[in-house]
Amino acid sequence: MVKAEPVERDGTEESTYGLKNRIMKPITSVKNGGATNVVPHRTEELRQEQLSEERIDETEAKQLEATHSCFGFRNFKIGMLVLGCVEEIYEKKIKLSLPGRITGLVYWSKISQAYTNRLQKAKSTNCPSLSDLYSCGDLVYVKVLSSRSPTAPRMSLSLRPSDLHSEFQRRQLMPGLVLAATIVEKEDNGYFMDVGVANVRAFLPEENLGQNKDDVGRNLMCSIASASQLALETTIILKAFDPDAPRVLNVEEANLMTIVPGCKLMFTVGEPVKDGLRGMLFEDMVPACVKNTMLTKVTSTPEKYSKFKKIPATLLYFIPWAKEAFVSLRPYPKNRIENNPTYRRGMIIEEACIKAVGQNGVWFQFQKKYRAVIDRPELLNLSKSMGNVDLSVIIDTFQIGTTHKVVVISYDKFEDTYIVSNDPSKLHEKIRNLDDIIIGNTYEARVIKMREEGAVVKVGFVKGVLYYGNYDHQHPVKVDDIILVRAVGREPDTTMVKFTNNPAFMDEKDNILYDWDQLDETQHQQSFLGLIYKVTLDRVYVSFFNGITGVLDKYVNNDIKVNQLRKNTVEKFTVTEFDTTTKCILLALTAANENIQSAVVVNATVKRVHATGVDVRTETGETGTIPSECFSEFGEHNSLYMNLLLKGRTLTVVKTNPGTYSYRLVPYFKKQPMLIESVERGALLKGSCITVDGVLYVTPLLSNFSQRYEVKTKENYRKVKDGSIINLRVLDVNKSSAKGYELNVSTGLHNVCENGIFSVYEFMSHYLTDVQNLIQRYQEEKMAFASYDLGQLVECVIENIDPTSNTIAVEVCAIDKESNYPAKGIATIIVPRWNASSYKVGQKVPGRVVWIDVERMVVHVCLEQMLIERFVPNGSHRISQNQCWVLFVNNYVQVCCLKSGSPKPLLIVPAKHHYNDFTHGANEGTNSIYVRLIKPIRQMMFAMVPKQYSIYDMFRYQIGATTGSIATKQPMRLKQQLIRCRPAPEMFDDSYMDEEDESENENHGDEENGGNTTAIAEEQSFAIETEVSAKRMYNDEDDDYNNDKSSAPTSKIRATSKGKQQKKGPSSKNGKIKRKNAEVEESESLPLKKKKKKVSSIEPVKKVKKVKKSILITGKQEKAKKISLKKKKSTLLIDQLDGANDFSL
Repeated sequence: MVKAEPVERDGTEESTYGLKNRIMKPITSVKNGGATNVVPHRTEELRQEQLSEERIDETEAKQLEATHSCFGFRNFKIGMLVLGCVEEIYEKKIKLSLPGRITGLVYWSKISQAYTNRLQKAKSTNCPSLSDLYSCGDLVYVKVLSSRSPTAPRMSLSLRPSDLHSEFQRRQLMPGLVLAATIVEKEDNGYFMDVGVANVRAFLPEENLGQNKDDVGRNLMCSIASASQLALETTIILKAFDPDAPRVLNVEEANLMTIVPGCKLMFTVGEPVKDGLRGMLFEDMVPACVKNTMLTKVTSTPEKYSKFKKIPATLLYFIPWAKEAFVSLRPYPKNRIENNPTYRRGMIIEEACIKAVGQNGVWFQFQKKYRAVIDRPELLNLSKSMGNVDLSVIIDTFQIGTTHKVVVISYDKFEDTYIVSNDPSKLHEKIRNLDDIIIGNTYEARVIKMREEGAVVKVGFVKGVLYYGNYDHQHPVKVDDIILVRAVGREPDTTMVKFTNNPAFMDEKDNILYDWDQLDETQHQQSFLGLIYKVTLDRVYVSFFNGITGVLDKYVNNDIKVNQLRKNTVEKFTVTEFDTTTKCILLALTAANENIQSAVVVNATVKRVHATGVDVRTETGETGTIPSECFSEFGEHNSLYMNLLLKGRTLTVVKTNPGTYSYRLVPYFKKQPMLIESVERGALLKGSCITVDGVLYVTPLLSNFSQRYEVKTKENYRKVKDGSIINLRVLDVNKSSAKGYELNVSTGLHNVCENGIFSVYEFMSHYLTDVQNLIQRYQEEKMAFASYDLGQLVECVIENIDPTSNTIAVEVCAIDKESNYPAKGIATIIVPRWNASSYKVGQKVPGRVVWIDVERMVVHVCLEQMLIERFVPNGSHRISQNQCWVLFVNNYVQVCCLKSGSPKPLLIVPAKHHYNDFTHGANEGTNSIYVRLIKPIRQMMFAMVPKQYSIYDMFRYQIGATTGSIATKQPMRLKQQLIRCRPAPEMFDDSYMDEEDESENENHGDEENGGNTTAIAEEQSFAIETEVSAKRMYNDEDDDYNNDKSSAPTSKIRATSKGKQQKKGPSSKNGKIKRKNAEVEESESLPLKKKKKKVSSIEPVKKVKKVKKSILITGKQEKAKKISLKKKKSTLLIDQLDGANDFSL
């Protein structure tokens, strides 16, 4: 008999184990499936009496009904035994299908311990593969080792007997029990077996092997022929089931926990329940249920089964905590589920009739013998595609008895059910099966999952693999991304396609080699794109697709360009000879005119905008993609450009690689080198940034060079948005035949900020230009906030007040235009004695626009009346350095206005000074700063904080000495003390600055600049602090500059009082360094034009150290001498000394 623990109706459990009066079940024949002949009428009378005497309460019935209808993975807890079907077999793992449309993986190490040991032996060459041990469609029972999770979407399963039977006790093993066993060792008369139960020895006689193979490590389904129980161990004799024989359980007595899935049992029909059929097993000892999809036929319904009828069933799994079994009434001939559906993925079913509708899906029947379902996930996808329509609304559209046109998505072997969809986009999909994919063509694919070896993508109804070796590493993808791919081959023994999204392979006009049949002896000069994976002194090894490789002999192909080939680059090669028997291909480099040699600027039309970029088509018909980070030099603006692009818009782009274009590099590649061969030492390149695991990297923007460099930064550096641009100085260019080109680059400010404050001005100009381009695009889209100008007088209506942050939300209306252009705005109260609470909601107040925020799409305004009068759009530019209020701040700029004086333009003060400025702003959280005015920029004035001004001004001379662009050797012409003069680039006008300083001293004096005298003293006393800050910045830069011996001068030229030159090494005294810095500070503050004799402006210098005083007096004398020289000559001759920071006049 089968020892079972019956479920009592009142919820209590009664164990019969060990009792003498338990019901005994006689051994039955295998032919009868373990069933016994019982008198029907007597059994029915007894059961009718039991049903009349016992009633199940409503609560318990609902619980049972819910349990019976649940076949989801949430019931498959760790440790459960479940029947599975082998779906796919890979080299190192097996994919299994489980009931409930769940999948799991069994890795080779979880087959059996003997198989693992055999694989690990170094000399084992005849070890069977996983495909030798199992076949697709085989039914096996497995143990759940880990459940599904977002990071692991498939369950981890095991076939090892030690895992399957870890909870078995040796005394539970008895004759007739079914279990899996592993062949461990062959003997003369049989095999030692492993059943995974402690203290159990198992032996399989040779005559009991049957038709099974006898590989060591193979798992066999066996029944226990006999069991010998001893005090300390148990010995069992096994008999293996033939592969095609039913696994019938035939025992006198057994524990329910030792009955494994896959056994053939007799199921006694009970009552129909929701989504299934209730019944009993083992002479009404164990409750069991069958799901609707597990009935005998597709057309079967629970109501068609007669109560108390006995039907052969297969155990799917047993729930220990509920003591309930789930079985299937479907026949499984030869212990297999054949995977040969009539309808395959992508096929259309014209007339599918609805049979049932519920929250879990819509069930169809077609041709009177097939079943299909639109399951809940597909209904949710349909709801999402229709704009998140409520699921109940979607379900109400399906009426029982109506027919629909559906398309097959997949097929469930266990349930013999087609998973279908009526989504119009899937019904009209062109790519329906593998034959619709043409190798070499490009397709749009959706990424459906990521795995270690690459990404799994889907083109229509065809799945494919984007292997890591064919992957575009510069543009990583994620799940649900739509990307452009090219078909390069088919996965053997599967329905999968191999794809690539490497930009170098995306042009369909370029041939790719993916099959040996493509090589034709009658055709000469066959050329294919190939990836160089290894370069030696005499050979270049090239990889094509699907394992095809070739070799290029450098001695045979003696060419300069051959010696320039580098690893991990794509080139076009010509096949000179090949042998399909030895799989050998000899190559030659294709003519160089087929490669891109220079920038190609074209007009391209936008075809589609997606997450990773924009697909475009050029005027010549070529197609390609503009990656999402290739629109702006400022990473924060890339997404804004993409959001403003519409299908059909024309853009001017530059072709950087085959199939890849860039919008932001059009002006750059017109002047800068595009290929690595054109890069020389000292060149200033641009690079694109990306952060990986918290580390900032940069890749030079070159078409045929993709080396990534780490950017050395301080710990709390300013975060850089992916795709942002920074500069790189090429310190050295190395070229070798083995490695190709190698660049030694530096990203330190002291190496890339070659023009000092003029580079800061240029950086600000680029940023303002980029902002203005976005504003123009917003204007084309009729966005209200983009219709305003900086400094424009507007009327604001108070909408909301936040006293804690002192900010006010307003509605901005123009008062000087025909229409009001109402837009959302933000005002921040700046003056300390004012606060936001002084305003009321609904109040109308005047204001001025201080910034157009393209990222937040709002207008920033100033409401304080005293500040509104301080700046105007076209105010006077004759202003001096002074204190100012900060009206607006973002990551790049600070918008300010002066605190005193007549109305002036707005001031633009950099918050970020350069592409390579990774330091945080020094004035964060401050409403008031002191600035130095430099030059007009658009309708505003460019200004800098004095500390930053001095630091970046030093970079100008430092970079000149490093690159050798300024170093000259000329004798002194005057026996005078040296002073420092600034050279005037084209973008600056020093005479304008001199005139500005002169007029300011003459017209404004001390009245308008109330604190100006103190401010000058503050700037002069700042020299020592600036020196220390500059030294710190030098020390914080990367070590490339310090390690390059040729980058810095080894000596400096100084002048003696007699006009002679003498060399001074790097071991200068600190006092002399400070003297030079002080000299630099004062010489910058003294204009070259003649001014009124006024000593009040120099009086604060008396508070400075004595060294500074002597320098200032000397500087004043030099100014007077310069003025006298200027009267005699129309121009000044300024010569720079070799490696020095001084000039001789």
